[in-house]
Amino acid sequence: MLIQLRPDYVASNWNIISKAIEEADPPYVHDDPEKMNNVLRAILSEKMHCWAYYGELEGKATILGILVTTVIDDPCSGVRNLLIYSMTGYNRITLEMYKDGFNTLKTFAKGIGCHRIIAYTNSRRVAQVTRLLGGETEYILVSFEVAE
Repeated sequence: MLIQLRPDYVASNWNIISKAIEEADPPYVHDDPEKMNNVLRAILSEKMHCWAYYGELEGKATILGILVTTVIDDPCSGVRNLLIYSMTGYNRITLEMYKDGFNTLKTFAKGIGCHRIIAYTNSRRVAQVTRLLGGETEYILVSFEVAE
């Protein structure tokens, strides 16, 4: 079950949550010393949303993954999308769990006026699950470093 975490819960568990976020930084983020402070501020101000996937492991309810989302408003077209900023799994997440979590995100995104849910990944498993759930995986992210 995917549950949106309250900002105060994120703040009090930041030492654990921040590691999960850093493990799955988007490809366009560089190592800025303020990066994680900026992410925390965005979550606390609700510009970003932190989610936990709860499931049962060895008969005990536990967090199986951490997901962070944010809304991207395209300034030219006016189209609003929900971006999966980072996603980290601690244990094997089944297709049914992905489906359940995706449905939760879809309901959330629709409720805040988003057109699509988008994400970047280099994980073959995430791309495979995306296709199984009817998502598009044909786009390629290109990037060039401009600093230095």
